[in-house]
Amino acid sequence: MLAQVLLATLLLLPSPGSAACAELRSAHDRLLAASFTVQRHLTVTINDEVKMRETSRLDYRGGTLASERLEVELLDDNLVLEENEKDPALEMRLACADVTELGGGRYSIRSTVGKEQQELELVLDPERQVLRPAVWRSREKVRFLWKKLHIETEAVYSGFEWAE
Repeated sequence: MLAQVLLATLLLLPSPGSAACAELRSAHDRLLAASFTVQRHLTVTINDEVKMRETSRLDYRGGTLASERLEVELLDDNLVLEENEKDPALEMRLACADVTELGGGRYSIRSTVGKEQQELELVLDPERQVLRPAVWRSREKVRFLWKKLHIETEAVYSGFEWAE
């Protein structure tokens, strides 16, 4: 019985060559080719203490990202803000082997880069057939001198507006 449940579950997941995988890739590609604005609410936590909060407006135009910081709250004087025009949700690539369907048009992509674990939750926009970012999370354990740091970053996306 357990083997049947596992087999049925595996058959429902999008495999790299399946039609479902091709549809997800296509919906993700449409996002990366689109033009939109969105607000990103970023929180950085180190050892369970919030060290930074930031709200930014992201303006994405078919591969080019511009961001504007609307609000920044630095709670640790040792943190330095870097200026960069990158966003982790738009940098992650969709590999069907890493995708989990969460239900209700929501999908999760998980990946590990070095010691950093990343997860991106995407929502399928049924009108445009585009996967848009909802939440991005990163977890990493770092040793610095004698300290062990647990760094968690979360970005929540809201106020999605498509540009025509």
